[in-house]
Amino acid sequence: MTLKRFWILTACVCLVFFAGISAVLNSEKTLVRGYNADLDEILKGDRSGKSLTIYTADNIKIYEKIYQQTSELPKEVPDDLFYMAEFAGENLFTCDKPDSKASRAILDFYNISETGLNNCIVLFTAEKAIARKGDKVSRLKLWSTAARLVEKYGVRKIILAYMEHSYMQNDIWGVEAAAYSYFGSSVRFLTIAKKAWLISVLTLGQMPDDDTPAFYKRKDMLAYRLYLKGLITYTQYSDAAEQPVYKLHKVVNTMPDYTALVLQELKRKGVKTDRQLVVHTNINLSTLRAAQHAISSKLKKYPDGINIAMAVVNYETGGVEALAANNKWKYHTMQMRRQIGSTFKPIVYLTAIKEGASPNELIVDKKYRYNLGNYVYAPANFEDYYMGKIPMRLGLVHSLNNATIHLAKLAGLRKVSRMAVDLGMDARIKPYLAMPLGIFPITPLNLAKVYAAFGTYGIKKEIGFINRVEDSKGERVYLPKEMPRRVSPERETYQVVYMMKDVVRRGTARRSGLIPGTAAKTGTTDEYRDAWTVALFPPYAVVCWVGFDSHRSMGERGTGGGYAAPVIAEFQRLLTKKTEKIDFNVPKGIVFKRVDRYTGAVTGKGCGSKRTYAEAFLEERVPPVCGGRNIAFENVKENTGS
Repeated sequence: MTLKRFWILTACVCLVFFAGISAVLNSEKTLVRGYNADLDEILKGDRSGKSLTIYTADNIKIYEKIYQQTSELPKEVPDDLFYMAEFAGENLFTCDKPDSKASRAILDFYNISETGLNNCIVLFTAEKAIARKGDKVSRLKLWSTAARLVEKYGVRKIILAYMEHSYMQNDIWGVEAAAYSYFGSSVRFLTIAKKAWLISVLTLGQMPDDDTPAFYKRKDMLAYRLYLKGLITYTQYSDAAEQPVYKLHKVVNTMPDYTALVLQELKRKGVKTDRQLVVHTNINLSTLRAAQHAISSKLKKYPDGINIAMAVVNYETGGVEALAANNKWKYHTMQMRRQIGSTFKPIVYLTAIKEGASPNELIVDKKYRYNLGNYVYAPANFEDYYMGKIPMRLGLVHSLNNATIHLAKLAGLRKVSRMAVDLGMDARIKPYLAMPLGIFPITPLNLAKVYAAFGTYGIKKEIGFINRVEDSKGERVYLPKEMPRRVSPERETYQVVYMMKDVVRRGTARRSGLIPGTAAKTGTTDEYRDAWTVALFPPYAVVCWVGFDSHRSMGERGTGGGYAAPVIAEFQRLLTKKTEKIDFNVPKGIVFKRVDRYTGAVTGKGCGSKRTYAEAFLEERVPPVCGGRNIAFENVKENTGS
């Protein structure tokens, strides 16, 4: 081969080689220019605040736990704070900056702008954009993406976004959230020392206690950079040498037992606490304190070792406002089951009226004997006292056992037991003859829920601890609830409530101190083991139980009217202040007539009486004036439903 041909061949090879290199480089340049990581919303945070706060009905915070705290930066971020973050991005973080001649040559070749690429915060954000696309990070992709970021948003916005969304320890995200959490104020109002403290947490990724010397060396260095930049005076720099006192968020839980009940209700309703939630409960501290004070003031007058428990339900809101006891309130109001005695009786009278009886109709109170095959059931009245033939109202007002059992048998024992269940009584109510005497044990709270349906005149609502739940925007979170439903007729239920008002005026609670007009029913179990009173006064259904955990007798004074009713009377006095009379709304279709106290006959011209009272009637069933004596269920001998 001649020398000339050799050089020609060499030139051809070189030409092909460099053409190939050029093609590869141009192809790569095209790929780099064409690489397009999604930069939309890249500066937005992917976390939201997660916390649970619980308030009482009177707006007292009783629980707060922050799982994840976030907060937006203010519109005007202090220059000194921003400069420290910018300085940190350029000098304190480690990243793949294009800071060599070779790196800059690559940038020139690919026409990538160097603006902002000396700041690691910009590069960190670019890396996030690439990772979000699911690609591997290379230097060219990183730098080209960072350049596009700067072109789209500018360096300042990128740094501000980083400050707003970076982890600041202790489940806190963002400098502003950290300012509020650690110092209780926005970054706008912090001292230089506190601002430098925050940027130290941002850049070191640790709290002061993790490495105290290194932390405060970083803080002091940042303050010094502000002085060198001319953003603060020497005096300010000197003052910044202080070590700020910061606070760590602690879980607030001032009422742990109530909090546990609220959390259980949230869980039962399927509400997840994986976001920022505010729970407004029905618990009312004023109501609770009144109940606690009433219990403590009466307890010292009763035998040693006795227990008192109260359950207060607001039947208008469907909320449990207070559960209280002298000890173990949760047990005594929600878990302890005791026989409820004569507080069951209004259910009998409600069933009878629903089945067609009228409050003024006569029933016979005497000592009945029921042959049950293998034995004879012969209940006795309190102190073995019997009133004979009386208006039905008196059987309830004076809590007459025999009259009530006989009325239940006439109305239908199965119907009575069904009414008890429909009202919400949580027990296996069997249609026994002794059922009207409250032989089935339930809790005080359950009894209060039952009587809440009396307060609403027959509408059964879901009764709970939670009123509503709101998210971070103050919008209501869906809370599944049972739909209110009617379980007894409105006017007939009112008639029973109206009868119960006489229990306070002239019945078993007449000297208890309950406010006139209160609708009440007392109950006392065998051997004075349990004393009960249930009271209705809008908007409350209140139950009080008094007794020994050991079920021993309290003695002859341990009756519902003697022990339980005075506790509710004291509670009323504290809660209602100067209220002198309780009033109830009267449903449409109810009319009042004067009737003879002993015969129940409607009085008027030609048949007056010195002893009368006002009775509530259904407008379509008002008896004629001077109409004589009507017997309840007069034509019923044996009710097939019994």
